[in-house]
Amino acid sequence: MLKLLLISVSLIFVSCDNDSPTEVSATEVSGLIESVCGYDDFEYLAGRGDACSSPGYIAEDIANIYCELAGYTSSVEYDVLTTATHQNVLAWTGDIQVVTCDNIGYQGSVPGQFHSNMWCPIISNLVCE
Repeated sequence: MLKLLLISVSLIFVSCDNDSPTEVSATEVSGLIESVCGYDDFEYLAGRGDACSSPGYIAEDIANIYCELAGYTSSVEYDVLTTATHQNVLAWTGDIQVVTCDNIGYQGSVPGQFHSNMWCPIISNLVCE
């Protein structure tokens, strides 16, 4: 929440600067993603929710897909995790060509549990524009 507040304050400051244009274009507006497809209590975002036994999606693809689902164009920054098991993870099931809100959800036998690896990275702290 603090990141989002700081981003908003900096945009207001930039737009009020005499040397800056009076309008902020849509590409300059960005924010920390805290809600995707009605899910607002996730901590991490992942690609495929299957066994991840073969190469899946790279972190950049995962980030951009979630940005689009949240109504943005693309990702600006995010953290990538490729080891460990995490809770509260959203992912899509299987190798889906077009990801929609209908095919994402919490993953794992324990709700939201997901083990990341080099073929199935997890991202967090996603900021989109």
